[in-house]
Amino acid sequence: MQWRQERRHFQLQRLSRPYRYRSPNLFTPVVEARNANGADKVLLLDAGDNVGGSTFESGSLNDEPTIDVLNAAGVDANAVGNHEFDKGWKDLAERIVPHLNSPYLGANVYEKGTTKVAAPLKASTIIVKDGVRIGVVGAVTHDLPSLVSPAGISNLTIGDPVKAVNAEAKRLKSEGLADVVVAEYHEGAADGSGDAASQGGNFAPVYADTSTDVDVVFNGHTHQVYSWKDKAGAPLLQAGSYGQHLAKVNVAWNSQQKKLCSTGASFIDPATTPADDPTIAKISSIYDDAKAKSDKAGTTVIGHETAPITTPSNTSDQ
Repeated sequence: MQWRQERRHFQLQRLSRPYRYRSPNLFTPVVEARNANGADKVLLLDAGDNVGGSTFESGSLNDEPTIDVLNAAGVDANAVGNHEFDKGWKDLAERIVPHLNSPYLGANVYEKGTTKVAAPLKASTIIVKDGVRIGVVGAVTHDLPSLVSPAGISNLTIGDPVKAVNAEAKRLKSEGLADVVVAEYHEGAADGSGDAASQGGNFAPVYADTSTDVDVVFNGHTHQVYSWKDKAGAPLLQAGSYGQHLAKVNVAWNSQQKKLCSTGASFIDPATTPADDPTIAKISSIYDDAKAKSDKAGTTVIGHETAPITTPSNTSDQ
C-alpha cells in the first residue's frame, strides 16, 4: 500500500519477559525493524516482570543482566509488573528504577492513602517517533497486594488499573500532549484460546472499560498469547512469556488531519540466528558474561544436608 506523504507509519513492539530464550535472538527482529524502517519509526515497549521469577542466569545475579540487556536493546518504556515488587518498594525505587535507562510506569501505584503516583514511578511518558507524540501509560495488576509480601509495599496503595489508565489517557489527549496513546497493562486474560468478550476476572474491565482515548493495548502477567480488539476497537495483545514472542502493532498516523488512520497487529518469533549488529553483539556479551557468572554461582556450595529436606503438610491437623 502506498501511503500519502503526510501519513506517518511506525511500529510498536512489545516484549514478553526477555530471558528464557537467548536475548540476542529475541532482539534481532527489533534491530532488523530499526535497520529496515529507521529507528525513528520503531517503538520498543515492555509490560513488566523483568525481574523476579526469572531464569537462573539472571536471577542468581539479582537480575542485573536482564536490566543491562533492556538498556542495551533500547527499550523505550516499561510498565511495572508484580515481580518488580518481589523484594519490596525500596528495592524497586532505589535499585531497579535507577538502573534502567527508560521510565517505569505505574499509573495505579500510589503513595499510601492518596492517588499520587509514587515516585520514581510515573503514570505515563511521551515518546516522539517520526514527529508523532506517543503517550505510553502503564499499570500493574490490581492483585499486587496478594502477590508480594505486604510488608514490602506497606507504604503504597494499589488502585484500579483501568480507571488509572483511563484518567491518564484522558489527560494526555485533552491537554494535547499525545497524538496516540498506548496502554501497557500488567494484566491479562486467563485463557488466550477463547475470545476477548467471554473472558472474566481482572481482564473483563480491561476489555470492556478501557476508554476510546487509548489507541493500542498491550497486556502481560497471565503468560497467554492472543491478538484481539477491545470493546472500543483498539488492538489488544499479549505475547506470552519468557521471550516467546514479540507483539507488534503497525500504526499509521495522518499528520495533516491529526488522526489515526489504521493499526495492524501480529506476532514475531525470536530469530533463529542472531543478527550481525553492534546492538546484538553487546546483548550477546551481556548474556555470555551472565551465563559464565551464573554457572560459577551454581557450583558454589552453600550448605550440606544429612537427611531429605521436606515440609510435612500436616493436613490432618487442619
